[in-house]
Parts: sequence; structure tokens; C-alpha cells
Amino acid sequence: MTAGSELTPGTLVDRRYRIQCTLGRGGFGRTYLAADERRFNELCVLKEFVPNSQADPVVG
Repeated sequence: MTAGSELTPGTLVDRRYRIQCTLGRGGFGRTYLAADERRFNELCVLKEFVPNSQADPVVG
């Protein structure tokens, strides 16, 4: 997986969460519907922090 690439359905995250689909994306990240394989495949939402690379530099 390369930096900035969206997770695809079926991807296993942290040997626990199986991605079902992408729920949304915005300037600071993406959210995914996932099944927790350690909790009887209970559905949950994962948030991936992906800052916008085009953001303005910090001015001090």
C-alpha cells in the first residue's frame, strides 16, 4: 500500500479490521466501514488521517 492510496474492500487493517467500503473522504482523511474480526465481525467505522498535501505552509 502506498501513501495516500485508498483502502480497498477486503483489505485487513492491523490483522483485525476487514474493510467493507469507503464511507467518505475529506480534506483530512477518509472513513471506512469495517468488520472487526475479533468481535464476531461486528461493524465499525475506521478513520484514516490523510492530511491534504496541497495545504498552505504554516506561517509563524
